[in-house]
Amino acid sequence: MAITIKDSPQIFNPAFNPNYWVLDSTKKNNNSFRYVIEVVINTVTIATYKIRPVPITGYGVIDIQKILQAQFGKDVNLIQYSLATKEEYILNVLFSDYSFGGSVWSGFSDPSINPNGGAKTMLKHGSTQPSYSIGDVITVQQNASSNFRASLEGIHTVLDVEEINNIWYTILNISWIGSGGTSSGTTFYTDGRNTIDDSITINGFRSFRGAVGFKDYIDYDGADYTIALNQPRLLLTTLPEKVRLSKKTQSKLAFYNSQITNPLVEYQTNLGKFRYSTSGAAPNISYANSFPENSFITEWFTNGAWTNQNIPTIDPSELIYSDVRIMVSDTIFLSKTYRINYYDECDFHDTYDIHFLDRLGSLITIPFYKGAYISQVVDKKTFTNKYGNVTNDTWKYDAKERGITTYSSEEKLTYTVNSGQLSQVESQYMKELISSPEVYVSINGGDLEAIQIVSSNIPLHLKRTERDRKYSIKFVKSVQDNINS
Repeated sequence: MAITIKDSPQIFNPAFNPNYWVLDSTKKNNNSFRYVIEVVINTVTIATYKIRPVPITGYGVIDIQKILQAQFGKDVNLIQYSLATKEEYILNVLFSDYSFGGSVWSGFSDPSINPNGGAKTMLKHGSTQPSYSIGDVITVQQNASSNFRASLEGIHTVLDVEEINNIWYTILNISWIGSGGTSSGTTFYTDGRNTIDDSITINGFRSFRGAVGFKDYIDYDGADYTIALNQPRLLLTTLPEKVRLSKKTQSKLAFYNSQITNPLVEYQTNLGKFRYSTSGAAPNISYANSFPENSFITEWFTNGAWTNQNIPTIDPSELIYSDVRIMVSDTIFLSKTYRINYYDECDFHDTYDIHFLDRLGSLITIPFYKGAYISQVVDKKTFTNKYGNVTNDTWKYDAKERGITTYSSEEKLTYTVNSGQLSQVESQYMKELISSPEVYVSINGGDLEAIQIVSSNIPLHLKRTERDRKYSIKFVKSVQDNINS
């Protein structure tokens, strides 16, 4: 095959980083050459690119990250795609002379091939079969010579392509132009259609909804995030150990499961050891909850063994930490161990858990429990109504008449929530929250609601004292309550 792959993204690669493909072809010097690249998901071609070779090397270079990014949605965090590569170019088919297309041509007497009958003019190509098919429209260009035949020059339809006495001919739909001196030249498709060679397809590439920092991406290795037997890998999260998480609303720590059936999530906590089995057919992005709860825990460790009997009641408020890891058994581990620390201050305010998508695809919950303020803005649209009515031939007024009448009201509530004192690491980590494209809030442990953060100028203090590292964020709910107006 003429095309070779010089470089490609890794098998497991973040969609929001460059995803460059570099191709080479032995035919790149052909006239009007293009690399044709198709991105295919579930047998459906979602994008087709035609790219020119770059100067000097002639490589085809393309970054497909934008089309990959467009495939993700709220519930889509991993896509598997293939790349089909083709090449197209204008193929000039040379001819050395023209010949008489009479009975020597097998289609001469076949009305399905030669419907108008009669001898035709054939172009002589030599031992190489031309690429044309019956019905193609081609342009004939003769070389400059004294034997130039005007009737041969120009646009013609191909009636047939045939090998006669070991010589290939293209039979044109023009009557025999008569004998003359040798006239050679070239032919090509009239409509500019290029010759397209068969493709090669590269399968098995996976892209996840994540982004790696520029410096980290230079050394990025997708295998580091692909859980494997007895090769502890990384979870798909940017969460540092010193960031305290909520114990009221679960964070969801993502990990890439390429081939393991129902891996286990283990918690080693100050209350004991617990675990549960994840679900979903590999390959997939699975999630580990950030703290154990009885609603999903299936086993606990007691008397030197795991059992599903008499699992004790887990009170999340008593949790101080959890060491979380992905495993198959006590001796087969799939991920490194992550220490999860929990927010454990005593507060007397409404609680606001801010739940957001981090840059590698985990959903992290940060508590903002130090009081909140709610401001209301109401936008009313009004018109002036006639007030008063004629009663018993007398115009009378009523104090309840609505002269200025509201026909539309829209309410916008803006919430300002406050953190406690933050460590330097927690302070720096706030940039993940502010830049996140997907943010939710749980108020007093209630359901998650989508929000839009209004403020985005939180200072990321490094050396300031802890009392300065308290942050407030403003947000509005993505869906505001309706008003009966």
